[in-house]
Amino acid sequence: MTIAATAADTTVQTVTYATLFGGVLVGAIVPVIPTGALVSAAAASALYSEHPITALLVVAVGAIAALLGDMALFSICSLPVGDRLLAWLRRRAGPDLLERSHRQLDNHGIRVLILSRLIPGGRIPIMAAALILKLSWRWYLAGDSVAALAWSVIYAAIGVLSGSIFDEQWKGIALAITLVVLVSVGPALWKRLRHHSTAKSQQSVSAPVDAAE
Repeated sequence: MTIAATAADTTVQTVTYATLFGGVLVGAIVPVIPTGALVSAAAASALYSEHPITALLVVAVGAIAALLGDMALFSICSLPVGDRLLAWLRRRAGPDLLERSHRQLDNHGIRVLILSRLIPGGRIPIMAAALILKLSWRWYLAGDSVAALAWSVIYAAIGVLSGSIFDEQWKGIALAITLVVLVSVGPALWKRLRHHSTAKSQQSVSAPVDAAE
């Protein structure tokens, strides 16, 4: 490989890591960015570089950015100026899910915190419940360190698996993003469809009764 090609590859990797770090960091603070897709896409892309071991760097960068973002959000919400943000997190979680998260933290403690980051939509309710319970940032840091690393490993593994299937880089990245979207949106979509189906069934059952009356 020529010096120019090596320099170009290094530049691409640097931009990839910087984008990954910034995207995951911001996405952890503002929970609307699909951060898992960023990690998976970066890991899939790393397989096509001259040094596939860089997939391990993707795991490290993703985990550090996720942890810093989580702790930044937790710290902001712990301050008096973060009351509005905490109220928004509570509304986003919903009262039923927040109450269930509250009970889970009471019963299982740090294990729930670790698992919450691995479940799509589970991070925010548990964080809000931890803030309401006024758990210390040290306690949250201890659990979230493990959670962020496990989260990064899982999504990087999705990217590596996707990238290993195709010879073309764009196909591997596209598959990785598609799988992450399905993992993230699938449970919520399935739950919504079941709720809609149940409501429709109840209406169909009550209709004959109403007609008879």
